Amino acid sequence: MTVIFSLLIIVCGIIGTICFIGGNIGAGLLNIVIVVLSIVALLGRIAYEKGLFNSVNSKKSSSGQSVNNSIPQPVNDATDEIKKYKELYDSGAITEEEYNAKKKQLLGL
Repeated sequence: MTVIFSLLIIVCGIIGTICFIGGNIGAGLLNIVIVVLSIVALLGRIAYEKGLFNSVNSKKSSSGQSVNNSIPQPVNDATDEIKKYKELYDSGAITEEEYNAKKKQLLGL
């Protein structure tokens, strides 16, 4: 997908350059702007695929523990997660303390 997108950016850039040199400044500038925006989108897509955005949101504290600075999850996601942890608690896979700690974390308490 990124290869096709890259080729389209190159073609659009060539067309923009030809229009600009040929005297059609408006169409040339428009194509060049499209190329620049497409390159930014392509770089963002590549960074997302390589997982670079995940490392920005997760940092290490001075004690070496992972600290999550990402955007808080919506309430619906938190309730679903709490239900999953409740099932784990009911099945005996986790302790009551672990369940309560995770519930507080998910609710932001």
